[in-house]
Amino acid sequence: MKWFGKDLLLLLVCLITCCYSIQLSHDQCISLSSQCQSSAETHHYESGLPGKRGAPGREGEKGEPGEFDSGNTKFLKKKVIKLMEHVSRLEGRLSTTEEILQTTKDEAQTVQLQLTKTEQQLNDTATKLDNVKTKCANEIQNIQEQIDNLMKPKSCYDVTQINGTYTIQPNSKLPSLQVECLFNGATVITSVGHDSEQEEKVSKKCGQPKCSNKVINYQATFPQIRSLIQLLGNCRQFIKYRCYNSVLLRSGHAGWKTWDGRMQNYWGDANHRDGYCACGLGGNCADPTYKCNCDANDPHEREDGGYLTNEDDLPVHTIYFGDSDDRYETTYGYYTLGRLECMG
Repeated sequence: MKWFGKDLLLLLVCLITCCYSIQLSHDQCISLSSQCQSSAETHHYESGLPGKRGAPGREGEKGEPGEFDSGNTKFLKKKVIKLMEHVSRLEGRLSTTEEILQTTKDEAQTVQLQLTKTEQQLNDTATKLDNVKTKCANEIQNIQEQIDNLMKPKSCYDVTQINGTYTIQPNSKLPSLQVECLFNGATVITSVGHDSEQEEKVSKKCGQPKCSNKVINYQATFPQIRSLIQLLGNCRQFIKYRCYNSVLLRSGHAGWKTWDGRMQNYWGDANHRDGYCACGLGGNCADPTYKCNCDANDPHEREDGGYLTNEDDLPVHTIYFGDSDDRYETTYGYYTLGRLECMG
């Protein structure tokens, strides 16, 4: 098909438009070129089919060369081809750039995942390190406590022989406790105090058996005191009842509970014999009919006292009294409970 100047100009315009549009791909540019060619052909043949050939006319004069001669046409075709090649190269570069960009994005995402994983690992490691530090600190503290416990005296035998208050630890698994240490020649007395060491009066309006009681509060716990008893042995606790018209063990009016809550009805120096005071064992009570002086229940001030020595029962937990109601007759009762003492 022969190209005319106007047709070729139209095609060139279309191709240049295609080449410099960054929004069109190579295939779209070729398609647009075809459309331009079709448009040019349509423009060229818009007069319809050719008619019958007319008679030859006379030869005209040679005119001036046209605007688009054959040389210009070839030049423009080469230009168009170069432009299309350039567009193709640009498209190739763009595709390569897009691939590089996607690869970079993928690598960045991978790095981000690795950073997140590494950060989590660091956090886990920090947590484990804190746990190890805490565990080590606790172990060091436990070791230090054990060392301190080993250095603490277990009894008054392990302290300077000067009378006074000392802190001892008979059992390393229990807290230490304060005791009084008394040195008398070869005899060493370790004692634990409580809140009822002074003589106290029984309630005035208590007439029934065991209607008055006193819970003893020691300066140490029962496990601590028991550990001292088990370590030293030879322990005792003084107990006394001073009375006037008031019975003691008679008819079960008085008694006391052991450290573990067992009720006992024997008194000091009675050798753990139920219902007895010291005079009952010696046979010298105020009224031989009874086993305690106070059980005579007469208008005379009497007393029963002595040491509780059965170590399985010590220390005394609670003491009970009765028959001290003075609303109908003159009567009273006073009790004393000494410190727990362990001697060597």
